[in-house]
Amino acid sequence: MTKSATSPKALRLQAKSPNNVRVNDEQQRLSYNRAFFLNLVGGIGWALGMTVGFALLVSLISLVFSYLGGLPLIGNFFATIINHTLTAIESRPSL
Repeated sequence: MTKSATSPKALRLQAKSPNNVRVNDEQQRLSYNRAFFLNLVGGIGWALGMTVGFALLVSLISLVFSYLGGLPLIGNFFATIINHTLTAIESRPSL
């Protein structure tokens, strides 16, 4: 006596076969929604991490420069750039 294709063992073997994997529309939609949600949460986490990391880095650099007395040097550098920019804008011919 041979086993038919509808026996429980045959059905289990078919279900375990990777070629017989079928996903219904509801499962597929949930999969897309879950992927969207996970990527959204991951993106928000990445953005918050970058923001906090940048703020900590800038505050640490500012702290180091304040101990070294280098902030006036940086301020003078930016003031020079601004003065050159304003001079170039004022000397530009009017349209």
